[in-house]
Amino acid sequence: MHDRRIHLATGLALLLALSLALPAAAQQDARGNSGRGREIREFTFRLDVAAPDGSDNGRVVRSIELSGIEREKTSFHFGTKTPIPTTTFNPSEGMDASGQAIPRISYSYQNLGLQVDLRVLQQSSDRVYVALEYELSYTEPQAAALREGQPPLILSHEMKMVRGLKASAPVVAAEFFRPEEGRVLADSLGIDPGTMGNDGPWRLLLTLIDKGH
Repeated sequence: MHDRRIHLATGLALLLALSLALPAAAQQDARGNSGRGREIREFTFRLDVAAPDGSDNGRVVRSIELSGIEREKTSFHFGTKTPIPTTTFNPSEGMDASGQAIPRISYSYQNLGLQVDLRVLQQSSDRVYVALEYELSYTEPQAAALREGQPPLILSHEMKMVRGLKASAPVVAAEFFRPEEGRVLADSLGIDPGTMGNDGPWRLLLTLIDKGH
């Protein structure tokens, strides 16, 4: 009878140890499976600014390398943050000698120059599909002649697209034809204006250079 009690107690102890150990093992396996399910693929791209030289894509005068992971947005901006004045009139804030509301000028800041957003959507056997958004924005050339407090006119060239990229094969992501746009590209990206030429088109070329691991 005594031996049976010893064996019963030993069996219960083993069952208790197993019941405590199994959840920990299952949890560890779940973490391992979860880690494998969240495998992150990184992609590397090159954005080239090309000036016209008579060839199909032009002559590259500046290259920018971009890295991103699938379904996450990669963004960059080259240029300036320009203060944009806004004039408001509120009589409760004071009146001048003629009984007119005193104008109040406030400023908001806007990115001017080149803005690019890139998101990797998915990958097929031979292509990587990306969503590309770009904007080239600048103030109207005669903005300096505007009277104080009047907001300048912002000119912009923007586009949204989805492209399928093959490794090492550049695609034309954007073309700019106005002389002001060539000047803004040069100013924003620190390019010698003399290398840009006076006539477009100036191009942005996007190339997939690494499909990740």
